[in-house]
Amino acid sequence: MNISLKILRWVVSFAAATFVGMYGIMGLHHLSGMVFPAAAMSNFPTEPAELESFITGLGLAPQITVLLSHWGGTVMSALTAQFIAPTKRIWPGTTMGAFFLIGGIANAMMIPMPTWMVVTDVLGYVPLAWLAARALQHRVNRA
Repeated sequence: MNISLKILRWVVSFAAATFVGMYGIMGLHHLSGMVFPAAAMSNFPTEPAELESFITGLGLAPQITVLLSHWGGTVMSALTAQFIAPTKRIWPGTTMGAFFLIGGIANAMMIPMPTWMVVTDVLGYVPLAWLAARALQHRVNRA
């Protein structure tokens, strides 16, 4: 493969993976707001004290859908990077997990969440991205 095409493919893989992951998270948040209308993002208060009590009072199921939204977008991102990147190694997908982990930490610093949610959320990004990249790598290598 031509070196300039390979570089272009690397750039496209990470740009596309970032785009897919971010919009995946937002789409899954929107979907969870449809399942649990009280947890819809349009209902979120803007004051930090009100936001903390709002999130704490949501209930377990809506709180778990928040985690699933974050992890689902990360998995979509890892699969996109792994699929497009010009390598058979799993580090492109795992790198996206680390990238979204940084975003998750920033999110946890801006939006007050219960401690168990922050810890669980942060612990899921890289392992799930690694599993997704590994699964796709295994599938591609079998074909």
